[in-house]
Amino acid sequence: MRFVAIGIAWLAGLLAAPVALAQPMIIDCYAPTDCRRAVGDALTPAFSRAVPAASHRLVIFGSVHRYGEDRAAAYAVTGVSERVVHQGIELTLMPLMRYSASVPLDRPGITEADERRALEQAVRVAVDRMMQACARSPACEVHKSYLGRKP
Repeated sequence: MRFVAIGIAWLAGLLAAPVALAQPMIIDCYAPTDCRRAVGDALTPAFSRAVPAASHRLVIFGSVHRYGEDRAAAYAVTGVSERVVHQGIELTLMPLMRYSASVPLDRPGITEADERRALEQAVRVAVDRMMQACARSPACEVHKSYLGRKP
């Protein structure tokens, strides 16, 4: 009985090791919001397997555009790019494959808090769209390399 318990503990440790050692995806956020919080748990296991965090980064651009006293739109664009180091400095490349979302705000009295919530929602929806594209593709093809080869 003791050998069974030791075997189960060993197997559980072996299976949990990759999760414990997993490196979090770098998120380059060019939006006036907390992108990591907006992304939350949206990154799927299939995405994490297909797009290794050690060699890639998630790039997010977003903003809110007001076009009247009571009208605005938040938008976000997300994608994956390679991690590139040039002369010791990490660079961010604009992803070649991009997923976008917009959230309209059309009501009187729009506040900055409304804008922040709409932008967070746009970021999350854009990332969700990328995860949906990942799920539709057998190899989670949501990234195109600048180098002309598969990452």
